Amino acid sequence: MRTLFIRQLIATIAGVSALLTALAFYCVHMASEEHSGRSMKYLSELKTNMVDECFSSIEKSAHAIALKLESKADLEKLRVDSEYGRKIEQNFISEVSKPNKSHEFAHSFYFSFDKKTAPAGVGSYVVMMDKKSNNKHFFSTMKFDLADFSDDDEPYAGWFYRTKKEGGSNWFAPRKCRNTGKIIETASYTVPLHKNGEFIGAAGIDVKLERLREILDDIEYDSAFSFLIDDNGNIIYHKDFPDGLRAEEFSYDNDLRSIKRLLTSDHIGTGKNFAYKWRGKMHRLIMSRLENDIILGISVPESEILRWQLKMMFLTVLVLVLIIAGGAAVANLIASKIITPLQAITDAASRIARGELNTPVPFKSEDEIGVLAESIRKISVELKDYIAHINEMAYTDAMTGCRNKAAYIEKVKELKRRIDEDMAEFTVFMFDVNGLKGVNDKFGHENGDQLIKDAAEIMKSVFRAEKVYRIGGDEFVVLEEKLDDEKTAGLMDEFDRQLSEFNHSSGTDDGISVSKGAASFDSKTDTSTDTVFARADKAMYRDKEHFYESHRRTR
Repeated sequence: MRTLFIRQLIATIAGVSALLTALAFYCVHMASEEHSGRSMKYLSELKTNMVDECFSSIEKSAHAIALKLESKADLEKLRVDSEYGRKIEQNFISEVSKPNKSHEFAHSFYFSFDKKTAPAGVGSYVVMMDKKSNNKHFFSTMKFDLADFSDDDEPYAGWFYRTKKEGGSNWFAPRKCRNTGKIIETASYTVPLHKNGEFIGAAGIDVKLERLREILDDIEYDSAFSFLIDDNGNIIYHKDFPDGLRAEEFSYDNDLRSIKRLLTSDHIGTGKNFAYKWRGKMHRLIMSRLENDIILGISVPESEILRWQLKMMFLTVLVLVLIIAGGAAVANLIASKIITPLQAITDAASRIARGELNTPVPFKSEDEIGVLAESIRKISVELKDYIAHINEMAYTDAMTGCRNKAAYIEKVKELKRRIDEDMAEFTVFMFDVNGLKGVNDKFGHENGDQLIKDAAEIMKSVFRAEKVYRIGGDEFVVLEEKLDDEKTAGLMDEFDRQLSEFNHSSGTDDGISVSKGAASFDSKTDTSTDTVFARADKAMYRDKEHFYESHRRTR
């Protein structure tokens, strides 16, 4: 009977342990998959924003330089007056030599007029920027004559002749640039120059490849890598192919062909990662599209993504082995003590699996069951942390970093509950960015988005970021504890002051203009949030009407 009892007890222990292990495996697997997916999505978004910032900065600078060259070029003078061409060159050098935050990623600037536009040797300059310190910039210039190079001389003059042939702005894959006398790996963005519909030259900016590599290769996973590729499968940057690689050269490499098969809308920009094999190891690949339509890919070995899961599974298996071995040795002593804690742990694990993550796992001890209980307890804590992180992302506006509309709705519900409980004390500030439609129509939505971001940064500076809610495209609400009229006016004045300072420092003709209004809850007259928000909204629209009247604009 004793032998039968021990066997049955060991079998029971093994069965329960296997059940808990399976549950732990499931919880760990689900948590790990969710964590790895969000981790890769976050990494992809972060790298996309960083690379977009680099590319966008270069593109904006190049187009600005091209626009100034086009506006100053007089074709009749250029064709006959060399001195006039040299003046344009000097203006170009002076312009790009000015310290400018938008030149942060630039390494060199260049332009050249077409041979038909200007006399030979006029207008071909390279201005090298070498950042020696945080505060000083040193420049050197070198003149070169485009006439010295043929139209098929890719290393020296490909940037000009390809731009002329293709007729539009282009990113050029990394190459070894020799125009300056030094061999430097660069990626280039070149813009054609036109006057009265006629091609007259090209201007461009080089990005030192080291700068891009700093961004692309800085990944928290040891064996992960980033790469840039276009829709046709041509590799622009990859650590294994430093000179780039055209799609037709993929045929010999099965791994590259696997990547090319994933270049579809079902895989790019979905926020999901996909399994594929790279150099004999399974990887997870997530791809996003940059603003210039280049595709950014991030590839991470599955072993690194799932190492936490594998470690937890190993520990759980180890716990199972220890429980069974210990049960065989001390079955008589622990039989009466193990049933109750196992029942408690099983119940807690089941409730955790149903989503009740605050369920306590009561059993604590130094034996194997205690280790198992602690593992499940840790899983519960990890899941709570992941869900809290997800909720934080769900309530944050991605573009401005303010709280979003969903967070605003929850906050209003809370205020309504406090009104019902006679505990409400709050002040509402409403803001609306003026002239956004005009900026979008005139300068494009990219500039309109920047206008919203700049306005949001000023609001977060005056008020704490968690109190600022973006409730529409250009509409913001700030919810504060109740303030008296003097403090409310003081915050309004501080907002105006910082807005004025920003406009002054930006140096643009048209700065940011924001209409604003405020109202405080009055328990004697207000019975809901609607009346308070209506007063603040009315005050804000009075301010907006005053703005449009004073500027004689239409919306």
